[in-house]
Amino acid sequence: RKLFGNIAGMPVNCDGVIKALTSNLPQNDSTIKLHLWVGAWRKGLSWNHAKLIAVDGTYLHTGGHNLWDAHYLSNNPVHDLSFELEGKVARDGHRFANQQWAFVESKQSTCMGCVVDSMPDYLPLVLRTRVTVSEWPKDKVPVFPPQFTKRRVLKTERLSTVVADPE
Repeated sequence: RKLFGNIAGMPVNCDGVIKALTSNLPQNDSTIKLHLWVGAWRKGLSWNHAKLIAVDGTYLHTGGHNLWDAHYLSNNPVHDLSFELEGKVARDGHRFANQQWAFVESKQSTCMGCVVDSMPDYLPLVLRTRVTVSEWPKDKVPVFPPQFTKRRVLKTERLSTVVADPE
């Protein structure tokens, strides 16, 4: 699940993000077990500005992460602080993401949401609330991602303990 803030006048092209993330994957390969959802939302002139990576219910990465735009990287680049947390706070990160996705699902499930969903993601719209969701593989996964629950998380180990050092 990837969720972006849909800045007014600069809508996120969720289909384009999925295309970029999956462009090197073989299409129609049943051995690929990846399901991907990309969503974006805003309400009025406000949008989700949270920056977190919560993957496995054990670790949470959060911080500034403003490295996507040239004005952060050109003269006097901004070096945001990011950090890793573990334990219950990681599950709280997932729960926060669940709330964000629930908002997206509630808005896209309306009549207006269905109309907006039929329009290209990159098309600017003058609406108080704008949400978009794209899924991959198309027509093979539900429109909305599953919500995180503690039961969905398998017992995990740090990658560094699983992969032997080649040297």
